[in-house]
Amino acid sequence: MHGRCLLWLMLASLLANQRLTDAPRFPAASPPREVRAVWNHSGTGAYPGDWQRSAKLLAENGFNMILPNMLWGGVAHYPSDVLPPSATFQKYGDQIEQCCAAAKKHGIEVHVWKVNYNLATAPKDFVAKLRREGRTQVSAKGEPSDWLCPSHPENQKLELESMLEVARKYPVDGLHFDYIRYPTASTAIATAVGSGSRPKAAARSRTGIGRRSVFPGRGRRSTTIGDAGRSRRWWRP
Repeated sequence: MHGRCLLWLMLASLLANQRLTDAPRFPAASPPREVRAVWNHSGTGAYPGDWQRSAKLLAENGFNMILPNMLWGGVAHYPSDVLPPSATFQKYGDQIEQCCAAAKKHGIEVHVWKVNYNLATAPKDFVAKLRREGRTQVSAKGEPSDWLCPSHPENQKLELESMLEVARKYPVDGLHFDYIRYPTASTAIATAVGSGSRPKAAARSRTGIGRRSVFPGRGRRSTTIGDAGRSRRWWRP
């Protein structure tokens, strides 16, 4: 019995070794449409002011796509018609134009990345203007947030126009949306129900959820997560 088992083990070992010997020494070639991408949060590449150097390095290391973060909710690294210019643009010039030219030369696709709604990098005067217009979010405690309210029609228009602007002005291969959400559950609820007559009325009309059902007592979050969740989902664009 033991001899028979040993024989089978030896046979299995021989077959496995033969398969390994017959296998190619190198992995198969990558499929033609395989994505080998890198995200670049600065929007300037690895070497600010030198997109040619960055693109060349990426190509030499097998990358075929880059997703550079070229705009936020309140700032752009190119001459935008709808967003304020960034310090990066003022120092290094049009980053999308430079990136596209360098990437095309080295066979790399450019998918421009936008951090939507987030105003963390926006000029203070731009944020203050939006806040006066009631376009920024408010927390459950009534604290202002540097984040555009996705429920506001003008904010939706700004997001749409800024993204379409990139597609119309530059030979990009794609657009990458990021932060298509509320920053936290508390700001989501406050925006939908408790931060002004327009959103509060709209939320009551569409969801049947009033301020008291979501914020009982002194504005604290309720444990009725189901109701709050439905309100939050409806307010997503």
